[in-house]
Amino acid sequence: MKKVAYTLLAFLLVLSISCKKDKKEVRSGVISFVLGDVQITEKGIKTQALIGDKVVEGMVLKTSVDSNIEIDFDGNIISITENSTVEITKLIRGVSGDESSEFFVSNGKILSNITKKLAKGDKFNVKTRTITAGVRGTEFLVSEKNGKSVIACTQGKVAVKKIDAAESEIIELKEGQEVNAVNGKIATIKSISQENKNNIENIKKKFLDQKKAIRDKFEKDRDKIRKAVVDQRKIDKKKVKDLKEKNKKMVENIKSKAAQDKENLKADTASQKDEAASALQKQKDEQKKLMKSMKPKLK
Repeated sequence: MKKVAYTLLAFLLVLSISCKKDKKEVRSGVISFVLGDVQITEKGIKTQALIGDKVVEGMVLKTSVDSNIEIDFDGNIISITENSTVEITKLIRGVSGDESSEFFVSNGKILSNITKKLAKGDKFNVKTRTITAGVRGTEFLVSEKNGKSVIACTQGKVAVKKIDAAESEIIELKEGQEVNAVNGKIATIKSISQENKNNIENIKKKFLDQKKAIRDKFEKDRDKIRKAVVDQRKIDKKKVKDLKEKNKKMVENIKSKAAQDKENLKADTASQKDEAASALQKQKDEQKKLMKSMKPKLK
């Protein structure tokens, strides 16, 4: 009986450890910049992307014409350009602390800027329908259009392989190199074309220009708001002053009327006293006269 209990206890302990090993933490990114119409689809529900929104595994981001978005993953930035569709296919942290980030580009362009050094065991991959680009550097571009994928490395190194290829078939792009893949066939590595250099520079410049335009507009609007606030304060100050003057005059009028009413009451009271005194004197005079006229009759 004891043997069965020990066996069961050992089994539960192993199961507990196994479950703990399989436990993974869900990570998230934050939208740091968005311009134009960018839709986020999660579990079939579409919402408009907004700065400060969280981005998690399973979300699909779609940019329209003249629209783009920038997402911050703990210091690592991905910039998705216009007319692109990107899915966040993996965004987790293992129990040992290793992080895995994976993005699937079904159409369009994504520029990855890895400023946070990846730790041992960390993975940051960008995939298309045919190839996978794994970060070993800091900045690279992945584009996908009509079955043609382009990987261009501007800084550091990028490991590239076909989706179904073994790890041994990885080719490594160095800084300033690119490789194309058409219908699953990877071409020879070559220097980044002038067109792709221009693409990368234009993407970075466009994001910077857009941010500057928004910042300038904000500053301009802020100046307008400040002026409007100052003008409104002046108007409010004048209104308060006019109201005080009006209230002052009203108080003075009330005091003047009260003083006048007091004087009128005083005058009325004096007049009534005089009338009462006159009536009393008249009554006394009449009584005296009456008494005087009655004296002979009494004799």
